Amino acid sequence: MPSRKVAKTSSLTPSATLAQLSTSSATNPVTAPPASPQPPSSSSPPHYRTRSYTRSLFPKLSSSTKGGRQHDHLLKFPARSQQVSVAQSNKSKKSKKRSHDEVLMVLRTDMVDTPGHKEEIPSTTSVLHAATVYAENHLNNSRPIPNSYSEAMRAADKQNWLEACNSEMQAHHENGTFTLVPLPPNVKPIGCRWVFNIKDKGLYKARLVAKGYTQKEGIDYEETFSPVIKHTSLRLLLAIAGRLKMHVHQMDVKTAFLNGDLKEDLYMRQPPGYKAVSKNSEDKTTEYVLKLNKSIYGLKQAPLVWNQTINKTLVSLGFKKTIHEPCIYYKFDNKDQTLVALYVDDMLIAGTNLAKINQLKIHLGQVYQMKDLGVATKFIGMNLEISSTGIQVCMKDYIRNLLAEYNMTDCNPVKTPANKTNLDDLPDSTDLPCDENEYRSIVGKLLYAANTVRYDINYIVSKLSRYFASPKVKHMDAAKRVLRYLKGTPTFGLRYTSYAPNELFSYSDANLASEADTKSRSTTGSVVLYGGSPVSWRSKLQTLVALSTANSELVALCYTTQESVWLLNLLKDMNINCNASLFCDNQPAIKTVQSDALLEGTKHIRIKVDFVKQQLQCTVLSLQYVPTKLNCADMFTKAITDPLFSNLRQRCASGLSPIDLL
Repeated sequence: MPSRKVAKTSSLTPSATLAQLSTSSATNPVTAPPASPQPPSSSSPPHYRTRSYTRSLFPKLSSSTKGGRQHDHLLKFPARSQQVSVAQSNKSKKSKKRSHDEVLMVLRTDMVDTPGHKEEIPSTTSVLHAATVYAENHLNNSRPIPNSYSEAMRAADKQNWLEACNSEMQAHHENGTFTLVPLPPNVKPIGCRWVFNIKDKGLYKARLVAKGYTQKEGIDYEETFSPVIKHTSLRLLLAIAGRLKMHVHQMDVKTAFLNGDLKEDLYMRQPPGYKAVSKNSEDKTTEYVLKLNKSIYGLKQAPLVWNQTINKTLVSLGFKKTIHEPCIYYKFDNKDQTLVALYVDDMLIAGTNLAKINQLKIHLGQVYQMKDLGVATKFIGMNLEISSTGIQVCMKDYIRNLLAEYNMTDCNPVKTPANKTNLDDLPDSTDLPCDENEYRSIVGKLLYAANTVRYDINYIVSKLSRYFASPKVKHMDAAKRVLRYLKGTPTFGLRYTSYAPNELFSYSDANLASEADTKSRSTTGSVVLYGGSPVSWRSKLQTLVALSTANSELVALCYTTQESVWLLNLLKDMNINCNASLFCDNQPAIKTVQSDALLEGTKHIRIKVDFVKQQLQCTVLSLQYVPTKLNCADMFTKAITDPLFSNLRQRCASGLSPIDLL
């Protein structure tokens, strides 16, 4: 590959026009491009290109190649106030203070042309072309997402990526994210890199990300924890919105992490493809870096800084943070109620008054660069359908992409996600190792679906996640069976209705040491319904070994009680009071928590038993018996077959109590 050379800039000024840059590049012996090995004849033009990008960060931008050699763009670096304060180096106190006019920006494009080669440049302003490129990337896999800047510049759609990079740099400039300064002595700057992606609608995205793993605790950052809304809290908000017939809108904060001010002094190396050099020919040793004024993606403290920033904004607008969920905000104005859910930079707004939702969006748009997505249709992988009767939630797009990724689009569907046969009882021929990376990838993506919307696959996916260390062929077959089940039920999900009762229905169940690979531990199954569908569910091995079925049921009952009490408190934070019914299918467990006597067989789980007793006495929880065939939590403890599986799945989707379903 031809070597890259950065053109010296001693004879150019930052205010030079595009024509001056091109003329200087051709006449000045210092900046003139190397001659071609075979000079072109007078009848044919020289093989070079000059591009101009109207949406570029830089006002004057040119690029040319000649004789198969690359020449860099010479650019003016636009600082926030058109001046950069350049600190004097302690190593050279006699050096003169350099002004911003002595600094130029060099953009490397890694473009190498050969004589006679003519490339057709696609239009980046064409929506049709962008959609076509997206289809080729994601359906035909002919143009993969580049992993680095150099890969992006070698790609067939490199101009799309270059414009995406320029757009990102423009956002940083307008935001005042960083300032170009010489590197202070005894300071080690952190690195950075580009991360590329193509959005669903064919939009090319480039994100400048700091290499936060090089930061040192106590020097570059202190606290890093930032809250993220739980999926349970998000589902509860949707259930409230569906039951109260709220309007649900969605907004996205553009470059959210760039809005928070940093407390620490951080210096970052210049991004790949963009380099500042000194105009002064005598100054060849000074290294220029970017002093971060605001947070940037990749920093360890970036999520925390953004969360603190948006919190101040919402509080100033009259919102209050719920006590039991730090990412849900509420505001009551007479009879109108507005709720805001934050998932990092994605925002879900639900309210009874549409005018006040629009007013909130206007206020937020005045503070941040916001993207108003209107009525919510897709949020963190969930497909939302909002109507006057409720909210339908599914993951049909996620499932379709998942099936396509693993070549399961044309597979034959099955009626249940799991085979009732225990994995340990399968023949030895299925005990051979499988592709570990593929297995972990499949199960990991199934876990997201199971924990977000698809509660019907929660048990089997939770079980398959135990074999990440050394998966076998039988485990891979079980994972692909789940994909086949999803193939037949892509639109199944949650439906929160306006006619659902204002009451929590909590189901608890346990399966005593039924699997050989669990070291005699039992499985807890729990599901809580509100607004017509589940809002919380769990299938998990218990941390202790239960000595009897009643013991395992008491452990499961303790967890379900904890979850129910938390949901009741969260509803109360949003000024919603309701009752809660707790259902269990084990009579000895029910009698244990309803009795004041200390039983001999429950001494080792006394704290859990006492907790359930206290909550039943002090809260609105009421404990009732339910037959096993009507216990919705049974599908979270073991693999069951049709018709029982379909029956329990339908009971969960109904959101009603067992009495109402009889």
